[in-house]
Amino acid sequence: MRAYSEGRGFTLSKSTVPQLLPNLRANWVIEVKNPIIFSFNGLCTSGTVSLTSPTQASSILAIAPPDCRFYSEH
Repeated sequence: MRAYSEGRGFTLSKSTVPQLLPNLRANWVIEVKNPIIFSFNGLCTSGTVSLTSPTQASSILAIAPPDCRFYSEH
C-alpha cells in the first residue's frame, strides 16, 4: 500500500528495516529472510517477515504476490 500511495517502489530487507520502520518500538525485532520488493503499482514479490517482541513472543508473516497480502504462517 505504501509503494502504491507514494508512487514509488521499495525493498523490504534486513538492511532497509531501520529506514522503513524508524518508529519501531524498542526491543522489537523484525527479520526479513529474503528481500521483498514492493513495486510502485502495488504489486510485490513473495517473502516472509518474522516479528519478535521484547518478551520473545514471535510471529511469522508470509506475503503473497501479486497483491501483497500478509498472512500468518502459525
